[in-house]
Amino acid sequence: MRRYATWLQANADAIMALVTALGLCVLNFLGEASQSTVSNGLLAVLALLAVALIRDRWEREHSYLAFIQVVSRTERLLGVVEQALHGTSALAVVTSDEIAEELSRAQRDTERWFFSGFTGSYLREVTLPACVDAARRNRRRLDVTIEIIDPTNLELCARYVRSWSRYSLTPDTSGEEWTVARVQRECYATILAAFWHKERYDRIDIRVKLSSILNTYQLDLSSTAVIVTQDDLRAFGHVVRRSSVLYDFYLNQMRQTLEQARDVPLHFARNIILGQRPGVGSVRNLFAALGLRLDDLSDQNVESIMRKAGINVLVPSA
Repeated sequence: MRRYATWLQANADAIMALVTALGLCVLNFLGEASQSTVSNGLLAVLALLAVALIRDRWEREHSYLAFIQVVSRTERLLGVVEQALHGTSALAVVTSDEIAEELSRAQRDTERWFFSGFTGSYLREVTLPACVDAARRNRRRLDVTIEIIDPTNLELCARYVRSWSRYSLTPDTSGEEWTVARVQRECYATILAAFWHKERYDRIDIRVKLSSILNTYQLDLSSTAVIVTQDDLRAFGHVVRRSSVLYDFYLNQMRQTLEQARDVPLHFARNIILGQRPGVGSVRNLFAALGLRLDDLSDQNVESIMRKAGINVLVPSA
């Protein structure tokens, strides 16, 4: 009974139009209704039919819109699930032998490189020259952001030395022992290499940041992948492809850490030109312009920094 009552309520306007039309037909057949009454009744019937049609169309349109919204939401949800599942397969653990190959693959045809790590030794020796050479060959722009530990923060440098000693009792691949002085030289060399490559290729947009935080891992992010490693490339790491949702996570994480790091104002040294074979004095002037004076370092130490940066020393000190 409730079902019939619901049906009658939903179709009340149509039923009223039908009853009114039948009533007019009966009255007109019996001759009990005047012409004006019949005309007014027909207008009422048409009005009721119009109301019924409008209501029916409104319900159908809103029902269709609701259906479209449900379908759209379902498609978005399925897309997120599919992307997450695909992202899981786009993450790979790599051994120490595979890390260099993954870094080389990420350097090909990339338009950007973000680095967040320790001293940036591998970055300046391998990654940065490779990215700049590829960009120059293809005549394209290159966006590079480098975040390393602050060499003026002696406590942070000492923590890095202790951290290295805790995980490795042997020197790194260079065979050189880690000390606070070496950490400083490595960081200074990375800053010098950044300025050096910026001078050699004017289509590179390069920024250097100094962090006061010591992370337990380092990130290399290109246009195609994120490579997460430890400072010692002999340890394992993992690779996240661009298609993975984790890629955007690491990208946002890196942007947040960069906001907290201190800028190295490379633009302050725009009037300094190192040339192909700069001298120690030119390098000292550069770091003085950057607010990182090397007064405490001997000329031999400055030359060591230059060699680490891949720059030929003009006249080596005796």
